[in-house]
Amino acid sequence: ALFEALRENTVLTELNLGRNNIGPNGVEELPKSLHDSYNTNTTLISLDLSHNQIVNEGAKKVAKVLIGGSELVSVNLYDTSIGDDGARALGVAIDRNYFLKELNLGSNKIGDKGAEALAKGLMENEDLKKLDLRSNKIGNEGARALSEALIHGKTVINTLYSKGNLIGTYEREILAKAFKRNQIANDLNFSVITAGELVKG
Repeated sequence: ALFEALRENTVLTELNLGRNNIGPNGVEELPKSLHDSYNTNTTLISLDLSHNQIVNEGAKKVAKVLIGGSELVSVNLYDTSIGDDGARALGVAIDRNYFLKELNLGSNKIGDKGAEALAKGLMENEDLKKLDLRSNKIGNEGARALSEALIHGKTVINTLYSKGNLIGTYEREILAKAFKRNQIANDLNFSVITAGELVKG
């Protein structure tokens, strides 16, 4: 009923469904609610599904929304049991979406393959500004891929959180340097995040 109502929504701009025991089936109708052959919801700009168990299948539904023309600016998928498969779908969405500014993927199960997919999406994305990857399972390979995206991609991220992963000391330093280099190249203020928070753990 809720997602059906979203099809006709012209008022609601933020939807917080955090901590509602929503599983992958619970977001099944989300793509149709925000985008179908006849209507694209351009009113809703913030979606919070944090602390639910939407897992990879749910993440794929969110990715479908982002690819389908949604004008969501902020998506919070913190602690939603997303792994590499879900991150791959979101990586494709990042590559094709021009509205999303903030994506929170903290406290999930994303490893190197997922981080590589996200990095691939960042290579062509100039719009995402804040990416939270704290407390995942990203290791050295994932960190290197993110570093490459920051140095050689079009991304202009000004806030990146990566603490609480499995990244080694050397790769943490490379990632921090890549982040700062990205900020300088794009004339951005990177004081919003400390190097310690970026590279710790």
